[in-house]
Amino acid sequence: MPLHARPHLSTHTRGHGQSSVAGAAYRLGIRLVDRRTGLIHDYSRRERGDEIVRTLTVAPPGAPGWATDPDVLWNAVESNEKRKDSQLARDFRIPIPIGLSDQQAGDLAEDMARYISTVLQTPVSMGLHRDNDRDVVGELKRDGAVGFHAHLYFPTRKIQCWTGEGDPPTALGLGEKFTELAYKKTSGPVVEMLNARWAEIANSHLAEAGLTPDRDHRSYVRLGIDKKREPKVSQAAAAKERRGLFTDEGDLIRQIRMPAPLAELTDGELASIQHRQAQADRMREVMKAYADAPDEIRDAQARGTDQGAHAALVDRFAAALPAPTVTTRASFVKLLAVMRRIQRVLAILVGVVPRLETMRDSRRRTSLAHWQAQRDMDDLGLRHAAAVAALEGWLRDHRWRLRFRGLMGAARPPRLDELERRETQERSWLKEAQLQLRRTAAQDEASLRRLQHFERLQAKAQVRLEQGLVHLSALDPGAASVLLTTASTDQRPWVEQAMPPAPDDEQPAPPEPAVAYHQEGRPRLRPRPGG
Repeated sequence: MPLHARPHLSTHTRGHGQSSVAGAAYRLGIRLVDRRTGLIHDYSRRERGDEIVRTLTVAPPGAPGWATDPDVLWNAVESNEKRKDSQLARDFRIPIPIGLSDQQAGDLAEDMARYISTVLQTPVSMGLHRDNDRDVVGELKRDGAVGFHAHLYFPTRKIQCWTGEGDPPTALGLGEKFTELAYKKTSGPVVEMLNARWAEIANSHLAEAGLTPDRDHRSYVRLGIDKKREPKVSQAAAAKERRGLFTDEGDLIRQIRMPAPLAELTDGELASIQHRQAQADRMREVMKAYADAPDEIRDAQARGTDQGAHAALVDRFAAALPAPTVTTRASFVKLLAVMRRIQRVLAILVGVVPRLETMRDSRRRTSLAHWQAQRDMDDLGLRHAAAVAALEGWLRDHRWRLRFRGLMGAARPPRLDELERRETQERSWLKEAQLQLRRTAAQDEASLRRLQHFERLQAKAQVRLEQGLVHLSALDPGAASVLLTTASTDQRPWVEQAMPPAPDDEQPAPPEPAVAYHQEGRPRLRPRPGG
């Protein structure tokens, strides 16, 4: 059994950014306008007869006439699918056996397209394309090895057809989904059927052309052929390979195609060369990075000297210290790294103060509004309770009068209408007050959460500032005083507050406990138990 390519079925979905109008325009080599998006998909410049050999759109018997018009058909497909992740169309890509002429290859593709259209009851747009003269790794194909492949592009829905019985319908359109191909669990038998039919049609055309009918739709494993399948190469990688650029995907293909003894010899020499090249590249990168590395300390001191009070805190700090020597350079770099963290923390603390004041003011306003809403609701609740009590009392006192007026068909008493209007009005006001209370409670809670967030942020920043100052003093005991000198007016209070105590400060001795005396001058003793 010779080795050959087999058909492949793929699905185009809107969720992947695909358009069935664009897919049909590419496969048919025409210009189509997607009326749903307004985009124009123009592939009419593809050379007809060279790159695209034959195109047509077929429909099952009884289908409406527009089903064979690609423009109307595929725009109808797009408008019929409403979901943003809809499955729009399926592309059944079939290989054409080598050795068939343009006419014979077109007839084979058309037979397969009509079979799919009849079995699945859906229109099919067929585009017969000539293969590239270079394979996926950019190697020229031998003479007579350039064949064809056909795209059989069809919607995911069946089309409504008139069987000829009864009155012809006024309009026919796309019908229900062909769900068997929508899921992997149910698509296997359908794909197997299409692949088997492709093998039958291909062998029939090969026999008519006087060639060996040796096409089989089964995989290498099912046929018992021990051959490693070549991995799929992306379109971008194949285009680069055909332009003469090597890619990782192409290297994998070449590795599979290379004979085993030649591959072992090539791999050994190639690995040795690559190892030496990698070592040389690494050394060159290290030397270049060392030569191009900026002098961090010199630049920081220069910025602090030139910009003065307008410089960043770390630059002012670096300018206030003497230039480091060779032995102290590493410690100086660590000092600058700690100072950058302290600078970020001070920026947070300085910036959070006005926002905290704003949050506290907002919290006071929302708390006052919530308190006022609660008071209003309490007052309105009392008023509504009084209105209900007045209405119920009047009804209780005048129930016989109301029953008599009802039997006589007389009008309702004006006093009753007035009491009911009052109760309705008070109930409406009470509901508005309850809604306002819930609204102010939510605003007050949100204001409290924002205030607590900024307070936690301030507390965390203060802890980090204290830790940074301790680290700074551990690296250089005099660095904290330099920081206090170079800090700005807004930063200095925070630095003073977080400054660690000096190690030589003497702590005041705790006062001795005073001893109370009786009036006689003797110490007061605790009385004996039971005494």
